[in-house]
Amino acid sequence: MLSHNGGPSLDDAPRKLGRDDLRHYQNVTVDLIKTIWAPDGPPSLILAYDMGSGKTVSTLTALRDMLDAGVVRRVLIVAPLFVAEATWPDEIEAWRHTCETTYSVITGDAKRRAARCAEATEIHIVNKENLPWLWAHFGNGKRWPYDTIVIDEASMLKNAKMRTPKRALTRFGVLVQARKKTRAVIELTGTPAPNGLQNLYGLSYIVDQGERLGRNKTQFMDRWFNQNNYTYEVTPKPGAEAEIMRRLSDVMFSLNPKDYAELPKLVENEIRVRLPPKVMDEYHRFRRNLVSDVYDIDAVNAAVLTNKLLQFANGSAYQEDGNHVWIHDCKIDALEGLHAEANGMPLLVAYSFRFDLERIRKRFPKAVVLNEAKDVRGVMHAWNRSEIDMILAHPASAGHGLNIQKGSNISVWYGLNSDLELFQQFNKRLWRSGQKHEVVFSHRIVAEGTHDERILPILCDKDAVQHRIFEATYIEIS
Repeated sequence: MLSHNGGPSLDDAPRKLGRDDLRHYQNVTVDLIKTIWAPDGPPSLILAYDMGSGKTVSTLTALRDMLDAGVVRRVLIVAPLFVAEATWPDEIEAWRHTCETTYSVITGDAKRRAARCAEATEIHIVNKENLPWLWAHFGNGKRWPYDTIVIDEASMLKNAKMRTPKRALTRFGVLVQARKKTRAVIELTGTPAPNGLQNLYGLSYIVDQGERLGRNKTQFMDRWFNQNNYTYEVTPKPGAEAEIMRRLSDVMFSLNPKDYAELPKLVENEIRVRLPPKVMDEYHRFRRNLVSDVYDIDAVNAAVLTNKLLQFANGSAYQEDGNHVWIHDCKIDALEGLHAEANGMPLLVAYSFRFDLERIRKRFPKAVVLNEAKDVRGVMHAWNRSEIDMILAHPASAGHGLNIQKGSNISVWYGLNSDLELFQQFNKRLWRSGQKHEVVFSHRIVAEGTHDERILPILCDKDAVQHRIFEATYIEIS
């Protein structure tokens, strides 16, 4: 067993899990993945499984079988940074039938990454930000050594842009090129279409190189969507959703919630705070006029205004020079109240802006900032042993794939945003299989009368589309 990320091993765990500990639906998933290598199997797969449903070990089990059979030679796993450094190594080492799998974690500086690339291990794990570097390292694909790619949190493909403004390959562009040299791709995601049906194009293209939904995204959008050139709103044409899902029916699969482990009860709770009257007066004045002389802030357009209103609701706002101005303490006081009520139970806190982080750290000096941790794996293990009182995490970098459900059952949204993927992924860090408490609490601190109150309806609208996608791709569990 090779572990290169410097964190503590799970060897001291009471016992490793065995293959007989896999649930029935996980064994079904293992068999499904292995059909990729069958003569009449699908070209590759999109597994749109809910967060916490055990898709990581199902994938590892299938890969272990294929490696043992000599069908697969070397695997590349692409994942968010924290997931690459902690979740995949932990999962490999936690199971008896996978713990002898050799792997290398390709993160860190360029010298370290190059050394790891040279190791003759069965699985290489790279963070998504280093994909372009990895492609260049192997001679722009000329020496590409992988016959199988696993893309964890495959919603990273949703924008489907091939090149940057400077014409360099994007991560998606690298995967498009790598797909031509790779026998099999397994995409894993708990949020396949967080912003609408159009998000499925990028996921599909990597699977089949455009066979099902077309080889050009512009044509895909023109064929199945109406686009408002003024508001940029995108809506599916009549019948588009059914036709797209029919075309993906042989490569995209999800689980019916009734078929996997029962989750603890989720209690979603709004902590409503009322801003001082003078602050609210200025909030409404700023919303109408796009400028506040009191706080020396302005908004050049509607998009900037929305962001500024959320800042305002959180307690500060950024000025033109990059500094921020203090407005109120309502949310930090509410967080302090929640901390006291938790009575020693650790809190997982999602923050939105840098000034949120500074404000929270000043009030709670012992809080650990997950995004800044040098040893993420060590922090996760300490948290799961309830040795950390509060973790502060930005959902964009800490919301995906982290197994931290054993450390607490209380999460707090200090500030909200309208990204459904971030919202659902962060909530699933605690509300998932393996949570030892019967109830999980998800608190949202909401400033009354502000843009905070508009966020949840937006998220609900987006979730309705994604839920229909899940329903259209349920696999049969006999």
